[in-house]
Amino acid sequence: MRKGEKEPTGFTIIEDSREQRPLDFSAFTQYGVRVEHAKLRTGDYSVHGFKRQVVIERKSLQDCVSTLTHGRARFTREIYDRAAFATLKVLVVEASWADLSRPYPFAPGANPESIVNSLFALMLPPTNVHVFCSPSRALIAWYIVKACAMFIHRATNGSAGMWRAIFAPDAADLAPFANVGVRASLHHPPASEVMS
Repeated sequence: MRKGEKEPTGFTIIEDSREQRPLDFSAFTQYGVRVEHAKLRTGDYSVHGFKRQVVIERKSLQDCVSTLTHGRARFTREIYDRAAFATLKVLVVEASWADLSRPYPFAPGANPESIVNSLFALMLPPTNVHVFCSPSRALIAWYIVKACAMFIHRATNGSAGMWRAIFAPDAADLAPFANVGVRASLHHPPASEVMS
């Protein structure tokens, strides 16, 4: 940071105004994280000032399976066309990897192995989509905040301040997440998220 410059005091997550099950980011207001509602061309969440560079898509288990079977062509088109210039592309799925790996009662014809393989394929070039799966909406909100904060940290050449608290929160900062295993998730996924 240059002498005389103020450290950033937070950032604004843009939530698509059409999002039907918005995530709760209120636990992060103490770090200056705000939420603004606006229509996004691609994705459900982004960051103010970086709408083209940050594309975050949230899917329920049912949406994910439907997207990767019946809606695959549309989803692929969105990734290649609309999100092609995004630096940070994230797909968060409200399900564990274990949930994704077993038969789906709502879609008996869908093959869980194909769905899981499709998710792993999204993580590879040329798409390079970060895929995060968890049944905990609080943990998903935390992941989105952390991913956005790290993106902004790099995009702004490492300004410090509130970013340190998000990158390395102490036990008191994690109190709201005591029941969702965030402590274990700071560096490793919770045991319940690891496929056997």
